[in-house]
Amino acid sequence: FPVTIYHRALDDCNLIAEIFKKYSKEELEYLILKASEPSFLLIAECPYSLKEYPKALGFKWERYVPKKWAKIVKADEIEEIQAKLPTGIVLKVMQKNN
Repeated sequence: FPVTIYHRALDDCNLIAEIFKKYSKEELEYLILKASEPSFLLIAECPYSLKEYPKALGFKWERYVPKKWAKIVKADEIEEIQAKLPTGIVLKVMQKNN
């Protein structure tokens, strides 16, 4: 059997090498800073008739919260999402433990 079957670390190293090939130093710095920012769980409470709005914005039904539309975002995305939701949808914001 090849060593890679038993040692996932080699696969991880190969993946990191591919990432370094794909992105510039500046892009990697940005991605690392962005990943280190706090995340927030958004919960969109809405009637069935308005379910297409959170769905169109990438919210997932029951993925994070039972019987709710929810999505994990960074702080700079919250205001834009709120602006796209119509009256009748209540958006709850909870800081996620990263």
